[in-house]
Amino acid sequence: GSLATHAKARKLFLDNWQGATTIVMDGTDDGLAEAASYEAKLRALPEEILPRCADTGLPVFDLALIGVGDDGHVGSLYPGRDEVLAG
Repeated sequence: GSLATHAKARKLFLDNWQGATTIVMDGTDDGLAEAASYEAKLRALPEEILPRCADTGLPVFDLALIGVGDDGHVGSLYPGRDEVLAG
């Protein structure tokens, strides 16, 4: 929605930040599906946009911008909810 942290960040600066690629979680309550979807989004990016470590194959990020809410949630992981226990 328009109140989401990523929507605010896009409006304020990300949409105008040349070279920035924003990857957004789907926002479901299924932690395993969210992880799989996020991994697929990362893997879909070419190495010119998201380089991988030669030794591990893991992505190498220049910057990770993670929101923290007033209630203590971090990156859409809310305290006291079962999906934070997935995996």
